[in-house]
Amino acid sequence: MTEMFNTVSNWFTPKQKPTPIPIKKVVVAPKDTTANDSVAGKIAVKVDSLQLMFDKKRVYKTFIATETVKPNGRLTIMAKRYYGSKDFWVYIYEANKDRIADPDRISEGTQIRIPKLDPRLIDPANPRCIKKARELHDLYVKKEN
Repeated sequence: MTEMFNTVSNWFTPKQKPTPIPIKKVVVAPKDTTANDSVAGKIAVKVDSLQLMFDKKRVYKTFIATETVKPNGRLTIMAKRYYGSKDFWVYIYEANKDRIADPDRISEGTQIRIPKLDPRLIDPANPRCIKKARELHDLYVKKEN
């Protein structure tokens, strides 16, 4: 009888919906770096490493190749071969200033050292790299004329 009573009472008792389990959202707040990165109350400035590379005097100590200039040899051809863009000839010139009097007129037979460069400096897909190389071009071409 009890069993029948429980069955009948279950028909009329409203079913309780399961209590939803609250979902906890995890929010990660960025670390406040101004306290650690400030010097004497000054707020830290993000460093542009590429600009630092552009501004720093380049010293060429490591070389990836040596080329002998052939008739009508050009630094632009070497730059295209080694760096992927003719615009980067200026770095080859900088590394060989002691051997080249005029970047537009290189004597046949001159040994040209091809410097090893940071790939960020000679990225042909980066317009800032091309712009810097062209600025150096203007500097060296005007300087020689």
